[in-house]
Amino acid sequence: MALDHRVFRSRGFTLVELLVALVLGLMLSAGIVNIYLQNKQNYLQDEELARMQENARYAMGLLKRELTMAGFVAGLGDYSGIAPANLGAGDCTSTGLWALNVQGDIFELINNYGGGAFTTQNGTTWNCLTEAEIQSGSDIISAKRTADESTLEDGGFTGALSAADDEQYYLRAEDNSIPTWSYIVDGGSIPTADISAGNGIDYWEFYSQIFYLRNFSRTAGDGIPTLCIEKLVGNAMATECLVEGIEDMQIEVGVDTNDDSVPDFFDPAPTSAEIQEAVVLRIYLLVRSVDDISNYTNDKTYTLGGKKIAAKNDGFMRRVFSTTIQMRNAKLPNA
Repeated sequence: MALDHRVFRSRGFTLVELLVALVLGLMLSAGIVNIYLQNKQNYLQDEELARMQENARYAMGLLKRELTMAGFVAGLGDYSGIAPANLGAGDCTSTGLWALNVQGDIFELINNYGGGAFTTQNGTTWNCLTEAEIQSGSDIISAKRTADESTLEDGGFTGALSAADDEQYYLRAEDNSIPTWSYIVDGGSIPTADISAGNGIDYWEFYSQIFYLRNFSRTAGDGIPTLCIEKLVGNAMATECLVEGIEDMQIEVGVDTNDDSVPDFFDPAPTSAEIQEAVVLRIYLLVRSVDDISNYTNDKTYTLGGKKIAAKNDGFMRRVFSTTIQMRNAKLPNA
């Protein structure tokens, strides 16, 4: 039987088939890349949103605590007899009597700061803030208080405490006498003579603070709006920045005109007299993502109480957060 010696040759793709396969492959690859990019953008947005919510929660918690406690002075109902202490130019006003002064307003407010002197509704002009660093159009608010628990009570340290903080001002109260200022120097402590159980002497740590928004975080020009605090440290005010991405802060004061502890109206720019009648505060924060999102354009407008903010048309995500707090120590007899 003769063998068939014919050669069988395999047949390849034609040029047209190759081009079609290439186009289909490119379309499939483009689809996969597009899905990847969309998922990546969604992930970045979710990550920034979670970060914004965490920043807002922390900022609100801090402001709520400090402003709720504003005016708490050594547990006293009337602290009108406490004389202010003069710290000189380092205390945020040229008179030197602001930081360690518990007379008058328990907090002060500058509404929608737009430049120039930092003059509050009460007529105080702060000199420890820098105009070029302030986030334009935001509110600035101060609060003064003592700690919610004394460091020394009836001559003995409270809780787990065994010493006072260095370079810190305290109010020293003895029995029913008017408290006086006491400064604990670096490396010092409460005088030994005051530490004896049952002697009727208390020491209360004092805080004097200004909350504001700075237009940068770590380096001037980085463009990250940040909640900062100017606070009394030692004998001078010092800056501490707390939360990034806080772009605007608006505060409305609930004013009680008939002494029923219920606000009769809310005012974003209260007078000095209205501040004295404050019982509630509404706080609005516009929180911005720290980083911009690729292929995202924010064309939304925002409302912070009575303030309208136009669309920025940039790549940053934003959300508005708000809370209402009761001024526990407002309208005290000294006010």
